[in-house]
Amino acid sequence: MLATAGIATWFDLRERRIPNWLCVITFVAGIALHWREGLAGAGLAALVYGALFLLGGVGAGDAKLMIALGALAGPMPWLLIFAYSAVAGGLHAVALLVAGGKAALKQKKPMAPAVLVGCLMWAIPFLRR
Repeated sequence: MLATAGIATWFDLRERRIPNWLCVITFVAGIALHWREGLAGAGLAALVYGALFLLGGVGAGDAKLMIALGALAGPMPWLLIFAYSAVAGGLHAVALLVAGGKAALKQKKPMAPAVLVGCLMWAIPFLRR
């Protein structure tokens, strides 16, 4: 999961896109590892990020990335990753607002770095063991 989020962050920062191959490999790996939990996690992520995409809050690459991570993590871990990512993205938006005013928020920012932070925050207890 951390590798996927890290690679997605690299692409999102450099090219402002998240490759489909990365999302497909992650999704297939999640379904292969635990198909019921994987489908539930992907479905939950599709509901949440599908709605955010339709409302214009995130791009299609962000939605595909989170669906793939949902398949890999399962529903409950994905909810934590989503919450941590939302907090990281919110803190980034506040920092931009303080540093550059409202004009800094007008252009869309890469979401994958916040997703990487969310994955790291979720993984910290496991990395300590």
